[in-house]
Amino acid sequence: QRFQKLGMGHLSIGVSATLCKYVLLPILQPFIRQNPHIQLSIACQSSLETMQALEQGTLDIGLIGAEDDMSAFVFEPLTDIQDIFVTTHTYLDNLKERIRPNDHLSSRTAFAASTLLLLNKENITRRYIDRYLSQENLSASRIIDVTSMDLLIEFAKIGMGAACVIQEFVQEELDRGDLITLPLGLTFSPRQIGFAYRKHEQANPVIQHFL
Repeated sequence: QRFQKLGMGHLSIGVSATLCKYVLLPILQPFIRQNPHIQLSIACQSSLETMQALEQGTLDIGLIGAEDDMSAFVFEPLTDIQDIFVTTHTYLDNLKERIRPNDHLSSRTAFAASTLLLLNKENITRRYIDRYLSQENLSASRIIDVTSMDLLIEFAKIGMGAACVIQEFVQEELDRGDLITLPLGLTFSPRQIGFAYRKHEQANPVIQHFL
């Protein structure tokens, strides 16, 4: 009776630190206010680890980026995200000076002369970017692997290089002019993020209430 009256329950959520900060927190705030008796567990980890935990049954639901094969889960799309390369005006000016006089700034010359700031290789976003760059036959001479999107943004703001970030998460910096889009002539397709859970959890009332 108390369970039904108070809406008690438990929900474990897996999410990367980036998606937790920029996407999940704004969702959790009103949910907690409206459902104060539901106990939440948040596992901040990579999306790959979240998918593995879902398969093993140690998590109820995960906020992840859509992969090519999501057949093992029910995937509820939430929003689209756009990958871009950003840097500072100063870094771009210095980059142009490093390019040979007869070359113009293109994706190939920019990649050859830039220091690229990317998420580490275990990250789903990094795997997507690596596949795209490989398809375009683009390679960089200097790559710095970074563990979080927030650090990528901060490193880009101090002029360390060109960072691959999600546009929606740096829109304020772009609007203020702290960061600019690197004019590479590349077009990344928008990606979906959403909530994934095991198919047999479709009858789980807490999961469905959260969704």
